[in-house]
Amino acid sequence: MEMPRQLSDFAYVFLVVCPNCERSAKVTLYGVKAKFSCLHCGYCREKLIRSYSIGGPFDWYFGYPLYLQIPCNGETLWAYNFAHLDYIESYIRAKLRYPSVYNRSIESRLPLWMKQAKRRHIVLQAIGKIRDGSALLRKDESRTRIPNA
Repeated sequence: MEMPRQLSDFAYVFLVVCPNCERSAKVTLYGVKAKFSCLHCGYCREKLIRSYSIGGPFDWYFGYPLYLQIPCNGETLWAYNFAHLDYIESYIRAKLRYPSVYNRSIESRLPLWMKQAKRRHIVLQAIGKIRDGSALLRKDESRTRIPNA
């Protein structure tokens, strides 16, 4: 299990639903600007970041719904991108979980229903469904560079 991480560690790219064609698109952070782009319909937007809203099944800068989300156990399981989904999956899969001393860590912010051992199988099935439905999208995400990296 990796060291505890924060949501901001995964906020360099958000896979979202395009408001124009309702297919997969990206919101990418470039310094003080956020850029939305859809490779399917060509719709693009750019925005200077003055404020943003953290958490929830939407991107922080434009508020578009996340592409990687699925109903699970009467709730919504969501991830910003595949790196975020991988991290959640590794935490859920872990048989032994160490409590996080960091209040802002992802682990401390995961809802109880996701962390309960009795629901591990349901959550992992939902993650598998997200992956199955987004297999081609993952190749495309790997081409996104992390800004300033």
